[in-house]
Amino acid sequence: MTMNKSFQPTIRDIAREATVSIATVSRYLNMPEKVRKETGERIQRIIDKHNYRCNFAAKALATQRTKTIGYIIPAVNNQIYSECARGVQDEAQLHGYQVFIASAEYNRQREKQMVENFLERRVDGIILTVSDSMGDIAQKLFQEKIPSVNLFNKQGCLPCVSVDNVKASYDATEYLIKLGHRSFAMLGVPFTASDRCRMRYEGFLHCLQDHDIPTHPQSFVQISSNTLDCSEGVEKLMNSSNPPTAIFASNDLVAINTISALRRLGFEIPKDVSVIGFDDIPMAKHVWPPLTTVLQPGYRMGRQAAAVLLDILRTGKHPEEKIPPVQHDLIIRESSGVPPR
Repeated sequence: MTMNKSFQPTIRDIAREATVSIATVSRYLNMPEKVRKETGERIQRIIDKHNYRCNFAAKALATQRTKTIGYIIPAVNNQIYSECARGVQDEAQLHGYQVFIASAEYNRQREKQMVENFLERRVDGIILTVSDSMGDIAQKLFQEKIPSVNLFNKQGCLPCVSVDNVKASYDATEYLIKLGHRSFAMLGVPFTASDRCRMRYEGFLHCLQDHDIPTHPQSFVQISSNTLDCSEGVEKLMNSSNPPTAIFASNDLVAINTISALRRLGFEIPKDVSVIGFDDIPMAKHVWPPLTTVLQPGYRMGRQAAAVLLDILRTGKHPEEKIPPVQHDLIIRESSGVPPR
């Protein structure tokens, strides 16, 4: 078949030249793993030869599907969300979907607006990591039957892919107790900005109570969810009548900023104060001292969330059973040690 330069080939033209059915070309474009390797290679050579591009607008009209997914993240400056986004994107592309990613910067109004923007663009489904502690966004999506999945935190009736934040922070705190620490503090963003932080505080608090270690309201220091600046909070803690020998941070960025603030005040880590984070972002092992932290596998969680959403799109049903928590792990590095004598 000869095509002139101004001619825009259709899927029918590609199928004819490849001597396969239109359905086979369509299957290759949407789910290449379901087409025999040699057939797929032949189709791809013809696609490349004629610079073929699928007409997604026409396809969306015909199928009522845009083959797109929206993913709302809290912030772009935290590597855990970029790891998740990479997982979401890899799983989605494997099945012929494209992913639109938007960052709400811990702003509830922006979260709601982004959901509306995604719906106006007719995305097929949405993955959420939001600060909406009331669950209004999740409830709206559930009531309007928009295929959606929560990633990291449970919201409303939607399925959720997450570690057990309470158990993970309990385990991290207990590790510090076993090292001999008896004076603790936790730094994190406001609970209204992140229910993940609230659940981690619950685990932290429960562990201290189970080990008969006194707690007080000053043991939790809130920091800005936008700047994550710990300087003032750390200085107040260390100048108190009972300064902590161990600090649990609600995420790795908070932990890294806490270490910087402590060092500016003249404290050595972990000789004077142990610091532990949450996430195990790639940066955690490269800071000094390397950060002890709770690992939650962001990339794998992103792929799982996308797989759950794609299954909802395929079947039209939410999972019948609650999704089990993703396994967390405690990564012990040099930022934690025994308390000072």
